[in-house]
Amino acid sequence: MRLTIILTCVLLLTACASTPQKAPEDVSKFTPGQNYTRAMVLRDKNDFAGAVEFLHKAAEGGHVDASLELGIWYLKGTYVTADSAEAARWLLRAADAGSVDGQLMIAQMYMSGKGVLPDKAEAFKWLSKAAAQDDLIAQYMLGLCYFEGYGTEQNPQTAATWLRTAAERGLEDAQYHLGVMLTIGDGIDKDEPGAVEWFGKAAAKRHAPSCFALGEAHEKGRGTPVDIPQAIKWYRLAAAQDERADVRDAALARIAALDRKPD
Repeated sequence: MRLTIILTCVLLLTACASTPQKAPEDVSKFTPGQNYTRAMVLRDKNDFAGAVEFLHKAAEGGHVDASLELGIWYLKGTYVTADSAEAARWLLRAADAGSVDGQLMIAQMYMSGKGVLPDKAEAFKWLSKAAAQDDLIAQYMLGLCYFEGYGTEQNPQTAATWLRTAAERGLEDAQYHLGVMLTIGDGIDKDEPGAVEWFGKAAAKRHAPSCFALGEAHEKGRGTPVDIPQAIKWYRLAAAQDERADVRDAALARIAALDRKPD
């Protein structure tokens, strides 16, 4: 029995001695991609200081997703002290490298003047790049730029084209603004029935301004027959939405006015 135990121990020791030892990892030789992966692993392990260190290395090495992530961290103050100028620096680097999210975010920063000096032309430039990459929000915002002449010459036809692109993809704000353009016919052909159709698509998803516009269309007979009960229905839906106090107040005022009208 004793001999068996001794032999077992010898075999175990021999096995341990013959097992090759793993060489320590040389993080100094990491590629930008490896640094990014390590940063995400450390973040998930709640080692935020380590995550920031490796994310910086990845971004400085030209990793696009790392530049974008780092910009977002600085913008939101996630794992780092919030610094809008530093956020803009990294988001601009990501945008330059083709990141559509970076392009949209840096455009919004140029619009607001957060982290950079306000610059309408730069905002328009980056929105154009993001819209060309099929970003839905950028397409909508670009339509508004052309409609308002923000950072570019006013061009209602081009505005309608971009708004229609975003509207057809289901964006309620774009559906509403396209409906407004078709209602007033400013620089494009007036089409009140078409406007009612777009208002209806957005109102079906409880978009408050579209609910109000649809109520107004039924009240005044714009693109649809006058129908006061339908108008009140849509005004009530507009008033029931929480996101727009101004729309709610306007809808309640219209309901009160219609209720006072004699049959």
